[in-house]
Amino acid sequence: GTGGKPRVVTDFKIDAEGKPLIAEVETVAPLETVRRTLPGGLTVLFRQSPGSKVFAAHLLAKNRCTAEPRGKGGIADFLHRLLPKGSKHRSEKVISQELAAISGRLKVTDSRMIPFDNYYFSPQYSYIRLETLEVRYARGLFLLADMIRYPKLDEAEIVKLKKQVKSELSRDAHSTRDRARHEMYRQLFGEHPLARPIAGTSESVERIRRGTLVKFHRSYFSPANLVLTIISGRSAGEVLPIVAQAFSGFEGGKEAKPLPAFKLKNVRPGLTRLPSTGSPQAQVLLGQRVDLSKKERVAVVLLESLLSDRLVFQLREKEGLAYSVGCGFSFSGSGGYFIAGMGTRPQNVDKAISGLRREIRAFRDEEIKQYDLDRVRNRLIHRLRMRRLTSIGQAYYLGLQEFRGLPLDHEEKWLEAVKSVTTREVQALSKKILEPGRAAVVVAD
Repeated sequence: GTGGKPRVVTDFKIDAEGKPLIAEVETVAPLETVRRTLPGGLTVLFRQSPGSKVFAAHLLAKNRCTAEPRGKGGIADFLHRLLPKGSKHRSEKVISQELAAISGRLKVTDSRMIPFDNYYFSPQYSYIRLETLEVRYARGLFLLADMIRYPKLDEAEIVKLKKQVKSELSRDAHSTRDRARHEMYRQLFGEHPLARPIAGTSESVERIRRGTLVKFHRSYFSPANLVLTIISGRSAGEVLPIVAQAFSGFEGGKEAKPLPAFKLKNVRPGLTRLPSTGSPQAQVLLGQRVDLSKKERVAVVLLESLLSDRLVFQLREKEGLAYSVGCGFSFSGSGGYFIAGMGTRPQNVDKAISGLRREIRAFRDEEIKQYDLDRVRNRLIHRLRMRRLTSIGQAYYLGLQEFRGLPLDHEEKWLEAVKSVTTREVQALSKKILEPGRAAVVVAD
């Protein structure tokens, strides 16, 4: 445990009957990570956070978009939203009362109604979060296990939720941002699962039946498809036996298929204008495929921040063209893509397109100052540290690293790599990948 860097402890044993052998775990030092697979296949990662008064449990379900049956898009989110509605052993009211009794906070999905709440709304996985007082952690674990293993999936609740979700999707269908994004993903991904809407469509949600949910629950929430990460002020020797008890007999199923290998489509330059809905705000997106090495994927995070800052200052603050503007790079497997976007008035669409192209070219051709690079680098590091201040934030990132097959010291090594990026590297990268004239353009209004 010296130096504060996590490592895996491999000497924790669980016998065939699910009884923990905990003597060796008592010596586990704080910040060291215990990783175990329970007899039924559930992966558990535990890290002690000395002095913490909050117990955090994060459950990640793998490969959301490939696990969903064809034609039933959105069923994973639908299942998540039914969990607090009751289990085989607890009604919705009892679940609510137990959460209140342990000062618990449960989150089963992101809210698309709250700005920026869908930060973790991913097609690659879904999650459930539980935070409670340390002194009530055991009750919290048994409550979580009960909801995961034995959801009631009440027919009346399914009907009510279906109506609610379809109403939300109908509203989304008129969102210029969502319409533009879905079309850009279609152009970038083609028929790949990543192009599918995470929440599904009104048609796919209508096709969800209780029998389908029962079958999907059995496979998607099978132990082999889940990663449970825990951050606690208590020791591994105390907490892990309770985990083993809560999930005793939880077995069966297998991991959902990972995303199929693919290469992003080379988008066809040109403008795609979606049918107008008469919205007072238009959304403009520029998108292109990018291919980057592992080292370049570190530098591109800083490039993204620098370019976004420029777009905001020039197009929103100086020219008043944008309600919102920014850009981002994303990667999946061997492929990556770049999207720059702007919300503007419909009558300003042509100016918005030319402004985005102009500023991207100017950024590519101008010298990057050391002061600006240091500024965005410090901001990035600060933001990452802030997201990991809470126990539940630490549990989330620990689970995400496990899902992605990354070593436990990946984050520290990545931050060290960020600190070493030079202005010359960012400049060379921008000249290599930023080609606004070759980007696909999507407009929705």
